[in-house]
Amino acid sequence: MLKNLLLYILFSFLIVFQSLSPSIIESNKFFIQALIIAFLSSSSFFFLIFRLFKYEKNYVNENNLLVKKNKIRYLFITAFVLILALLFASRNGIHDYSSYLKQWEIINSGLDPWIGTSNAYLPVHNMFAPLIKINNSFPKIIFFLLFAIPLYLTSIEDLNLKNELSQNSKLALFSLFCFSPFCLSFTILYGLNDTIVSGLILFALYFSISKKLKFHNQITGCILSLATMIKIYPLFIIPFFIYRDRRIDIKFLASYISTTIFIFITSLFLWGKSTLGPILFAINRTSSHLSFFNFSRQVLEFNIDKYSIYFMGIALILSLLVILKFKIDLLPSVVLTLAIVLSFYKVGHQQFFLFFFAAGPLTIRYIHNLKLIKNKSLFISYILWICFLNFYQTFYILSNQMSNGLANEIRPFAPLVFILFSSKLLFDVIKILKKSPNCLSSIY
Repeated sequence: MLKNLLLYILFSFLIVFQSLSPSIIESNKFFIQALIIAFLSSSSFFFLIFRLFKYEKNYVNENNLLVKKNKIRYLFITAFVLILALLFASRNGIHDYSSYLKQWEIINSGLDPWIGTSNAYLPVHNMFAPLIKINNSFPKIIFFLLFAIPLYLTSIEDLNLKNELSQNSKLALFSLFCFSPFCLSFTILYGLNDTIVSGLILFALYFSISKKLKFHNQITGCILSLATMIKIYPLFIIPFFIYRDRRIDIKFLASYISTTIFIFITSLFLWGKSTLGPILFAINRTSSHLSFFNFSRQVLEFNIDKYSIYFMGIALILSLLVILKFKIDLLPSVVLTLAIVLSFYKVGHQQFFLFFFAAGPLTIRYIHNLKLIKNKSLFISYILWICFLNFYQTFYILSNQMSNGLANEIRPFAPLVFILFSSKLLFDVIKILKKSPNCLSSIY
């Protein structure tokens, strides 16, 4: 298993480094190559997940595999060296991070970050501006740490689960998700701020579930406020933190509201009404990537982008009603709601789904704890959904962002495949809830 994991990590880094190759950037002759590599990456991920559970079933000796310190050391030293190399290779900013650098330079010059820039982010994003005075990659490093630390904690730490995975399996899950091409491309290569948003949501889940800190309610409220004030979509899951265990969490609510108001007023004081610009920008964006609205606009030539906000609202309300009816636990409530609501957002960028990779090990631990792993259809649907996202992103970075040739021609059809995998997963969730209404409730 260790050898397979090491090979998988090396392969993932090779994919991300390959995306920087001039031959990939300058030509479109690598369509088949990109397709094969993307398939191999996702099929390897799928294979290793099920190999992990085969190991879990047949081996119980914790002295084997990854637990030996020297074996763990080799795995993580290799990853650390490759991360440093990737940081160096992308030090001048790739993708949106190059725009971040320009925005932060404007802030450091004392100007308004939302005037004359492409800044589509809320005030907390601006807080990282002083860090580029140290090094351009410093904010990206902070982003990655705030992503990797909660991912590690939710993969490894004791969460009082009755049916726990072995330490070997938990370490393997962390490695598989953290060093997948999907995660590496958005965290280390691109350095997108969805990295920190995903990490903060995961931190909030960790503190809420583990309850290891005395003031976990207040800390969780503050953390989710910071996430919301970078990008708006964490707002969709706030109701599940407010209303838990059939009561309203006043401490969380007070912390969340007070922190949000403080950040908002501070931003208004510094930059005025332009603080509201990102919200209007999000509403007026054009559909893209994995959104059905993108397929409708480009293939069917029927533009329904303006209705996206209404579909999202309906999806959110229906999710809330179902979760309240079945008294679904916090983790599946957050995962299901974000998956459903973001699927109806017209801007279906892959990075919006980064949270599901961050929460992957925790979700699998939850599924194993409830013995839902025995429901093969549900578990396979979930893993295939993750694998498709990894496949799409891997192909995307290896095909010059699907910007020309055959890759560009098939790009508008990607939402159909995504809808297929999403619908199958949703169908299996509904099926298991109908069969056993309490299967996702009262674990914590």
